[in-house]
Amino acid sequence: MLCDKIVLIGMPGSGKTTIGKLLAQDIGFDFIDTDILIEKQTEMSIPSIFEQYGEQYFRQIECDICLKVSINDRCVIATGGGVILNKSNMEALTPNSFIVFLNLLPKDIMKNTNLLGRPLLTGDKKNKLNEIYIERLPLYRAYCDYEIDNGIGIEATVNNIIEKFNK
Repeated sequence: MLCDKIVLIGMPGSGKTTIGKLLAQDIGFDFIDTDILIEKQTEMSIPSIFEQYGEQYFRQIECDICLKVSINDRCVIATGGGVILNKSNMEALTPNSFIVFLNLLPKDIMKNTNLLGRPLLTGDKKNKLNEIYIERLPLYRAYCDYEIDNGIGIEATVNNIIEKFNK
């Protein structure tokens, strides 16, 4: 497989941004975070977008951003957790990409991640996180070229991705 970019998918709070920045630095690629691009384009925070316009509006902007970033080469792209919910996002991001699913279990996300400001995790965060994980797990697995348990530590995860990407 000839790949010129790495796309990181996974649950909210699974470490896509942290891993993506380190990975890009280690391999000399640019780093792109789709959520940051959405906030820049709208001049709003993601929670504000959800509150004022709803999830459907956010998902449309997410589609636009996925199309824009899909043309980049030599980059690591950290996506939002729900990017896999729209098939067109993955169709745009997949060509010439190594898709990595950073699999972090909900219990580990709860333990290691600040979940404030995550609009889909309102109310009972533990149950909501479990529901989202169960819903999305088959999609993450269907779209990825490589699944890694992100509970092994940041450096080990980055090194493991680099090793698989270079094969």
